[in-house]
Amino acid sequence: MTGAGLLIRSLYELANVDLGFDAKHVITMRVTPLPSKYAASVEKQIQFGRDIVARLKQTPGIEAVGISTDLPLQGNARYIMRVEGAPMPTVATAPLADFFTVTPGYFESMHIALKRGRVLTDSDKVGAPLAVVVNEHFVKTHFPNTDPVGKRMEIGFSQPPNWRVIVGVVSNVKNLGVDKPSNSQVYGAYYQGPGLLPGAPSFSVIGRAKGDAAEMAQVMRREILQADNSQPVWNIQTMEETVNLSLGRERFTLMVMAIFAGVAFLLALIGLVGVMTYTVSQRTREIGIRMAIGARPLDVLLMIERQGLMLVAIGIVLGTIVSLALAQTLSTLLFATSATDPVVFAGVALVFLLTGLVSGWIPARRAAAIDPAITLRAD
Repeated sequence: MTGAGLLIRSLYELANVDLGFDAKHVITMRVTPLPSKYAASVEKQIQFGRDIVARLKQTPGIEAVGISTDLPLQGNARYIMRVEGAPMPTVATAPLADFFTVTPGYFESMHIALKRGRVLTDSDKVGAPLAVVVNEHFVKTHFPNTDPVGKRMEIGFSQPPNWRVIVGVVSNVKNLGVDKPSNSQVYGAYYQGPGLLPGAPSFSVIGRAKGDAAEMAQVMRREILQADNSQPVWNIQTMEETVNLSLGRERFTLMVMAIFAGVAFLLALIGLVGVMTYTVSQRTREIGIRMAIGARPLDVLLMIERQGLMLVAIGIVLGTIVSLALAQTLSTLLFATSATDPVVFAGVALVFLLTGLVSGWIPARRAAAIDPAITLRAD
């Protein structure tokens, strides 16, 4: 039960962790531009993205829409990088960053908070200085005591450098998993170039619905196909489904532990009731004598309950000692929860204490109802 309690507390912490975005009312779907049609022309890729965004902005029921080459919790590309003014790193020692290209509406669609500067806009297009938005982890790592807005960084190493100007800072987003820390994240402007490598990269279309996100799935898909019906649209799911999938292992583990905890609780309850009932039956004559010489039913009730609670107290002490040792084996499964969490240990002890009171109540009441005259006459 202690193990189940620790996992429940851990799952609670996971379910309430700050993801850096709001998953409610968000529907996503993946689009893979055909290489034969789009790979040779960056302009066509950008225009395709603009057409999709323009159509979805005019769709009733859509509050905001954006495009991103990758989505939180679904895996993403990592690239070597450098910042202007820092010592020139080698490929082996260069820092890494999660890199995405996004349209201006991406941050609004995902409700990613702007912390400083500005987000990307329609003016960040081909021909304009390359612009990026970075996250707080990037700033803490590379500009701990400096305002990063206006500074320059590069994804990859080019000669001459292909500098990108930092125009804003947003909150950290969970990319690798709900239970994983955020890395440095860099968001480039999709309208300045969808990808770093040759070809036409796949991208996700994100829509924030005014109501139920799932109901907008087919509407969004239809509008995307209106922009180009030769392109496959797949992996349609809400962001809430994405978050739930990322918690699948933890929930399965919790379910298994909950089953074992339930069995442990039932065995404890059955065992205590059985022991107390047997004890009372063995002491029937003693109880009759006590009541014959003046003991009140309440005195008998308290005597039996004290005996039951003594057994429970011994079990709690021994169980806590063993649980403290065994709980360490669960430490790798826990998130933001100590393997010796005093709240969980106290909660489990309280549950068993109440169990002891309940399990002793039935035989205690039966003992208190004994007629001493009948008992003594039978003996």
